[in-house]
Amino acid sequence: MQKEKLLLAEKELIELTMAYGYSGSELNNPHFLEKGYLKQNGTYDSFIKKVESICESWNRLKKKKGQPVMYEITNLYEKAKPIPDDRIKNGKKLTQEDLLMKDYIHFALGVNEINDGKAHSLNHWATLFGLTSNRELEEIKYTKIFKNMYWKSEIEKVVNTFKSTIISRNKAIVSNSFKQLEKHNKIKKNEVPFFIHLNGEISSPSQQEYDDVDFEIDKILASNNITRNDYYYNHYNKRVIRARAEVKNMLEEKGLKKLFIGYQIEVLESLQEEQWVGMNQFLKAYTDKLVQLTLQRENNPAYQVNYAEKRFYIFNTLLLLRAIGYEVEDALIVKYKPAESDIEAVHDSVIEFAREKDRLYKLQYAFSNRVWNEEIQAWGFVKNYLEEHSK
Repeated sequence: MQKEKLLLAEKELIELTMAYGYSGSELNNPHFLEKGYLKQNGTYDSFIKKVESICESWNRLKKKKGQPVMYEITNLYEKAKPIPDDRIKNGKKLTQEDLLMKDYIHFALGVNEINDGKAHSLNHWATLFGLTSNRELEEIKYTKIFKNMYWKSEIEKVVNTFKSTIISRNKAIVSNSFKQLEKHNKIKKNEVPFFIHLNGEISSPSQQEYDDVDFEIDKILASNNITRNDYYYNHYNKRVIRARAEVKNMLEEKGLKKLFIGYQIEVLESLQEEQWVGMNQFLKAYTDKLVQLTLQRENNPAYQVNYAEKRFYIFNTLLLLRAIGYEVEDALIVKYKPAESDIEAVHDSVIEFAREKDRLYKLQYAFSNRVWNEEIQAWGFVKNYLEEHSK
C-alpha cells in the first residue's frame, strides 16, 4: 500500500491540527509570532504530541536560511487519536486533589475579577486563585513558634525552606492545571515575556531579547555547575550563592532586576455549573495534596541529614502550614514533633562539623603562609602529616 505524504510548513501543520479539533494555540506563541517557527521547548513538545495523534509518522526537515520550517507528514488519520498521558505511564496519574484544583482553576478563569485578560506570572496567578502570596510568606520570618527549639540561624533556614516549598508548589499547581486545560481545549494559553527594570518599570521585550538574556543566565549556571532548580531553591549552596551574585551583576549591567514569562489565558469552554468547585474545596484539596507530598519525605535519604531544615522537614512544614492559615491535623504535628534529644544530637553534629571545618581552614592557612612547624603543632596537627604534605 502506497503511503500518502504531505509536505507542510510549520504554520500549515498547526492549522492542520486545528482541523482535527485542537486549539492552534501555537500560532499565538511569542517566538512563533516573531520568528515564524516554534522554539524547541515544552510548547514544541506538546505540539508534536498533537502531530503524532493525527498521522502515522512525521519528519522535521532541516531548516534552510530564509525559509520556513518544513515537515514531511505520512498517512493522516481520519480522526485524531487520544494523546497518551505521560504521567499515567510514569505512575503519576492525576489524584482526586489534582482534579479538584484543576476544576477550580478552570472555574476561576471565567470570573472577570480574577481573569482580567492580562498576562500574569505563575506566582501572581496562584495569588489570584486564593493561594498564599509571596508578600504573606515574607511575614513568617517573624514567627516565634520555633523560638525554644532551634537556633536563630536554623529558624532562618527552616523558614526559607518552607517558603521555597510553597512557592514551588503554587507554581506547579497553576502550571499543571493550565497544561491540562489547554490539552483538552478548555483554554488557550499565550506566553508573554517580561522585563522588570531597576527603576521598577515593567516592559515586554521581543522573544529574541528575552531569550538572549535568559541564555546569559544559562551560561552562568553552567559555569557554576548548577541547575535551574538549584538556582531557585538551593539557598545555601556556595555555587548557587556565587551564581546568584553573577546573575544579579549581569542583569544590573543591562538595567534589569528580573525577567519572567507571563501567561495570558483565554477561556474556550467554560466549566459547566454542575462542575463548579468552591474555594473551600480548592483549599482543602491543596492542603491535602501538600501534606501527602510532605509525608513522602519521611524515608528519603536526602532528608536524613543533620540539618534542622531537612531532618525535621515534615514537622516544620506541617507547623508552618498551619501558621499561615491551612488546616492541619493535631495528630500529625504531634507524631512528627522531634524529641529534644534529637534536636540536641543535630546541634552536636553541627558544632562538630564547624570545628572540623575550622581545623581544615587553619591547616590550609598554615601551609599557604609557611608557618613554622612549632606553631603548626601548637594548633594540634600531627607533625609527620605536615612534613609529608609540606614537601
